[in-house]
Amino acid sequence: MLYISNNFSGQVTAAFFNKTTGVVSTGCVSAVLKNFNSTWFYGSGIANATPAGTGNVLYVAEWGGGNPSGIGIVKIASNGTSCTLTEARSSPASDPQSPGLLSIGVFPPRNFD
Repeated sequence: MLYISNNFSGQVTAAFFNKTTGVVSTGCVSAVLKNFNSTWFYGSGIANATPAGTGNVLYVAEWGGGNPSGIGIVKIASNGTSCTLTEARSSPASDPQSPGLLSIGVFPPRNFD
């Protein structure tokens, strides 16, 4: 799956990707994440919580525009042909040290073979 931060809508999109053919096909779109256009204004970097499969959970950097940034937490459910992206109840996690958070990473890095 490919995950896309819809920067100005406050949503996340998942698309199916066939690594053999390179074909990208329709997946799903989350609802608008909590506090968009209130305490954060721009979704940016995305990271998977786990290095295998769909990732189970996505972390989304939420740029605060002078406010403390947050990290959106989005649960992934997929059966290989359809999917859902649902924001976790505990989302967003506060990141008061990053008023301009634009990227995020999770280690170990994801294996793409």
